[in-house]
Amino acid sequence: MACDPAPCVMACPTGAYSQRKGGGVVVKKKLCIRCGACAKACPVDAIYLDATGEPFVCIHCGRCVPYCPHDCLEQVEFSRGAAPVGKEAAAAGEVEL
Repeated sequence: MACDPAPCVMACPTGAYSQRKGGGVVVKKKLCIRCGACAKACPVDAIYLDATGEPFVCIHCGRCVPYCPHDCLEQVEFSRGAAPVGKEAAAAGEVEL
């Protein structure tokens, strides 16, 4: 799922987020002030902030998996009871794709 229009674009006070044609967003990390407004505005919890407040955008589509040059990504199915997911996983440094 890719938002079109994306609420995070409107929520970002610095213009770090811009709408991608056809849905989704592009993040200009140089403009990001790590305020977290993007994550709060995301209706599908696809934006996570790491320990330094750096935004990480992922909709868990798995498209990145075959392109990892180190073959260290995999997409797995798991339930909420088995492991932390979403923002809880990001806070623990355990984001799974």
